[in-house]
Amino acid sequence: MLAAGKSSRLGSPKQLLPFHKKSLIRVVTENLLETKVDKVIVVLGHQADTISNELQGLPVRVIINPEYELGHSSSMIAGVKAANLNSSLMFVLGDQPLIKSETINHLVDLHMESRKIVVPSYQGKNGHPVIFPKKFRSKLLSLQGDIGAKHIIAANRNETLFNDVKDQGIILDIDTWNDYQLLSRRFNLCLTD
Repeated sequence: MLAAGKSSRLGSPKQLLPFHKKSLIRVVTENLLETKVDKVIVVLGHQADTISNELQGLPVRVIINPEYELGHSSSMIAGVKAANLNSSLMFVLGDQPLIKSETINHLVDLHMESRKIVVPSYQGKNGHPVIFPKKFRSKLLSLQGDIGAKHIIAANRNETLFNDVKDQGIILDIDTWNDYQLLSRRFNLCLTD
Protein backbone atom coordinates (compact mmCIF):
# COMPACT_ATOMS: atom_id res chain seq x y z
CA MET A 1 0.00 0.00 0.00
CA LEU A 2 1.38 3.37 -1.04
CA ALA A 3 0.83 6.00 1.67
CA ALA A 4 4.03 8.05 1.78
CA GLY A 5 2.96 11.36 0.26
CA LYS A 6 2.73 14.82 1.80
CA SER A 7 -0.91 15.43 0.79
CA SER A 8 0.16 18.85 -0.51
CA ARG A 9 -3.16 19.58 -2.23
CA LEU A 10 -5.04 18.81 0.98
CA GLY A 11 -2.71 20.72 3.28
CA SER A 12 -2.53 18.04 6.00
CA PRO A 13 -1.76 14.31 6.03
CA LYS A 14 -4.77 12.61 4.46
CA GLN A 15 -3.70 9.32 6.01
CA LEU A 16 -4.79 10.75 9.39
CA LEU A 17 -8.17 12.10 8.29
CA PRO A 18 -11.04 10.75 10.40
CA PHE A 19 -13.04 8.20 8.47
CA HIS A 20 -15.94 6.52 10.28
CA LYS A 21 -14.35 6.77 13.76
CA LYS A 22 -10.94 5.60 12.47
CA SER A 23 -8.14 7.16 10.47
CA LEU A 24 -8.23 6.85 6.69
CA ILE A 25 -5.02 4.78 6.67
CA ARG A 26 -6.48 2.32 9.18
CA VAL A 27 -9.73 1.92 7.22
CA VAL A 28 -7.89 1.22 3.95
CA THR A 29 -5.48 -1.19 5.67
CA GLU A 30 -8.23 -3.09 7.47
CA ASN A 31 -10.15 -3.37 4.19
CA LEU A 32 -7.08 -4.87 2.53
CA LEU A 33 -6.55 -7.31 5.39
CA GLU A 34 -10.04 -8.72 4.75
CA THR A 35 -9.01 -9.92 1.27
CA LYS A 36 -7.05 -12.83 -0.22
CA VAL A 37 -3.84 -10.77 -0.23
CA ASP A 38 -1.13 -12.79 1.57
CA LYS A 39 1.07 -10.04 2.93
CA VAL A 40 0.42 -6.33 3.37
CA ILE A 41 3.33 -3.90 3.19
CA VAL A 42 2.52 -0.26 3.96
CA VAL A 43 4.96 2.28 2.52
CA LEU A 44 5.11 5.49 4.56
CA GLY A 45 7.19 8.64 4.19
CA HIS A 46 5.93 12.06 5.29
CA GLN A 47 5.14 12.03 9.05
CA ALA A 48 5.80 8.29 9.08
CA ASP A 49 6.09 8.00 12.89
CA THR A 50 2.70 9.59 13.52
CA ILE A 51 0.98 7.69 10.72
CA SER A 52 2.49 4.33 11.68
CA ASN A 53 0.87 4.69 15.12
CA GLU A 54 -2.49 4.35 13.36
CA LEU A 55 -1.54 0.83 12.28
CA GLN A 56 -0.73 -0.49 15.76
CA GLY A 57 -1.93 -4.04 16.28
CA LEU A 58 -2.49 -4.79 12.59
CA PRO A 59 -0.56 -7.67 10.96
CA VAL A 60 1.22 -5.49 8.41
CA ARG A 61 4.82 -4.63 7.66
CA VAL A 62 5.49 -0.89 7.71
CA ILE A 63 8.46 0.42 5.76
CA ILE A 64 9.69 3.97 5.43
CA ASN A 65 10.55 5.49 2.07
CA PRO A 66 13.13 8.21 2.88
CA GLU A 67 12.93 9.39 -0.75
CA TYR A 68 9.14 9.89 -0.82
CA GLU A 69 9.56 13.46 -2.09
CA LEU A 70 10.97 12.07 -5.35
CA GLY A 71 7.48 10.92 -6.27
CA HIS A 72 5.11 8.00 -6.48
CA SER A 73 7.66 5.71 -8.16
CA SER A 74 10.08 5.88 -5.23
CA SER A 75 7.39 4.43 -2.94
CA MET A 76 6.60 1.70 -5.46
CA ILE A 77 10.28 0.79 -5.56
CA ALA A 78 10.47 0.72 -1.74
CA GLY A 79 7.48 -1.63 -1.67
CA VAL A 80 8.91 -3.91 -4.35
CA LYS A 81 12.24 -4.15 -2.49
CA ALA A 82 10.40 -5.15 0.69
CA ALA A 83 8.29 -7.82 -1.02
CA ASN A 84 9.15 -11.48 -1.39
CA LEU A 85 11.16 -12.16 -4.57
CA ASN A 86 8.69 -14.82 -5.68
CA SER A 87 5.53 -12.81 -5.08
CA SER A 88 3.23 -11.06 -7.46
CA LEU A 89 2.92 -7.38 -6.59
CA MET A 90 -0.33 -5.52 -5.99
CA PHE A 91 -0.26 -1.76 -5.65
CA VAL A 92 -3.02 -0.25 -3.53
CA LEU A 93 -3.33 3.47 -2.84
CA GLY A 94 -3.69 4.54 0.78
CA ASP A 95 -6.42 7.05 -0.03
CA GLN A 96 -9.03 4.74 -1.59
CA PRO A 97 -11.31 3.59 1.24
CA LEU A 98 -14.28 2.57 -0.89
CA ILE A 99 -12.74 -0.35 -2.82
CA LYS A 100 -14.75 -3.45 -1.97
CA SER A 101 -12.93 -6.51 -0.68
CA GLU A 102 -14.85 -8.60 -3.24
CA THR A 103 -13.31 -6.48 -5.99
CA ILE A 104 -9.79 -7.08 -4.73
CA ASN A 105 -10.48 -10.81 -4.40
CA HIS A 106 -11.84 -10.87 -7.96
CA LEU A 107 -8.69 -9.16 -9.27
CA VAL A 108 -6.46 -11.57 -7.34
CA ASP A 109 -8.35 -14.52 -8.85
CA LEU A 110 -7.99 -13.07 -12.36
CA HIS A 111 -4.28 -12.61 -11.84
CA MET A 112 -3.79 -16.13 -10.47
CA GLU A 113 -5.64 -17.60 -13.48
CA SER A 114 -4.00 -15.45 -16.16
CA ARG A 115 -0.56 -14.63 -14.67
CA LYS A 116 -0.88 -11.27 -16.41
CA ILE A 117 -0.81 -7.67 -15.24
CA VAL A 118 -4.35 -6.97 -14.02
CA VAL A 119 -5.78 -3.45 -14.27
CA PRO A 120 -9.34 -2.74 -13.07
CA SER A 121 -11.51 -0.16 -14.78
CA TYR A 122 -14.83 1.45 -14.02
CA GLN A 123 -16.88 2.74 -16.96
CA GLY A 124 -13.76 2.92 -19.13
CA LYS A 125 -11.50 4.63 -16.56
CA ASN A 126 -8.56 2.63 -15.20
CA GLY A 127 -8.05 2.51 -11.45
CA HIS A 128 -6.36 0.65 -8.60
CA PRO A 129 -5.30 -1.78 -7.32
CA VAL A 130 -3.05 -3.00 -10.13
CA ILE A 131 -1.35 -6.39 -9.92
CA PHE A 132 1.97 -7.27 -11.58
CA PRO A 133 3.45 -10.76 -12.00
CA LYS A 134 6.84 -11.27 -10.36
CA LYS A 135 8.56 -11.20 -13.78
CA PHE A 136 8.00 -7.41 -13.89
CA ARG A 137 9.97 -6.86 -10.69
CA SER A 138 13.09 -5.50 -12.43
CA LYS A 139 11.02 -3.12 -14.56
CA LEU A 140 9.22 -1.88 -11.45
CA LEU A 141 12.56 -1.32 -9.72
CA SER A 142 13.65 0.98 -12.58
CA LEU A 143 10.68 3.37 -12.22
CA GLN A 144 11.31 7.09 -11.91
CA GLY A 145 9.31 10.20 -11.11
CA ASP A 146 5.68 10.59 -10.16
CA ILE A 147 3.91 8.66 -12.92
CA GLY A 148 3.94 5.17 -11.48
CA ALA A 149 3.97 2.16 -13.80
CA LYS A 150 1.70 3.39 -16.60
CA HIS A 151 4.45 3.06 -19.20
CA ILE A 152 5.11 -0.56 -18.18
CA ILE A 153 1.44 -1.35 -18.75
CA ALA A 154 1.43 0.56 -22.06
CA ALA A 155 4.51 -1.32 -23.30
CA ASN A 156 3.07 -4.71 -22.30
CA ARG A 157 -0.56 -4.54 -23.39
CA ASN A 158 -0.44 -8.11 -24.69
CA GLU A 159 0.46 -9.22 -21.15
CA THR A 160 -2.18 -7.03 -19.49
CA LEU A 161 -5.72 -7.95 -18.58
CA PHE A 162 -8.01 -4.93 -18.32
CA ASN A 163 -11.09 -5.85 -16.33
CA ASP A 164 -14.21 -3.73 -16.01
CA VAL A 165 -15.62 -3.92 -12.49
CA LYS A 166 -18.83 -2.61 -10.95
CA ASP A 167 -16.95 -0.87 -8.14
CA GLN A 168 -16.55 2.89 -8.47
CA GLY A 169 -14.23 2.79 -5.47
CA ILE A 170 -11.32 1.79 -7.72
CA ILE A 171 -11.26 5.30 -9.24
CA LEU A 172 -12.20 7.36 -6.17
CA ASP A 173 -9.37 8.78 -4.11
CA ILE A 174 -8.79 11.76 -1.83
CA ASP A 175 -6.70 14.67 -3.06
CA THR A 176 -8.77 17.64 -1.86
CA TRP A 177 -11.18 18.51 0.96
CA ASN A 178 -14.02 18.19 -1.52
CA ASP A 179 -12.90 14.62 -2.35
CA TYR A 180 -12.74 13.83 1.36
CA GLN A 181 -16.24 15.13 2.06
CA LEU A 182 -17.67 13.28 -0.94
CA LEU A 183 -16.06 9.96 -0.02
CA SER A 184 -17.04 10.34 3.65
CA ARG A 185 -20.68 10.78 2.64
CA ARG A 186 -20.52 7.79 0.27
CA PHE A 187 -18.87 5.63 2.94
CA ASN A 188 -21.59 6.49 5.46
CA LEU A 189 -24.26 5.69 2.86
CA CYS A 190 -22.65 2.28 2.25
CA LEU A 191 -22.85 1.55 5.98
CA THR A 192 -26.57 2.23 6.10
CA ASP A 193 -27.47 0.19 3.00
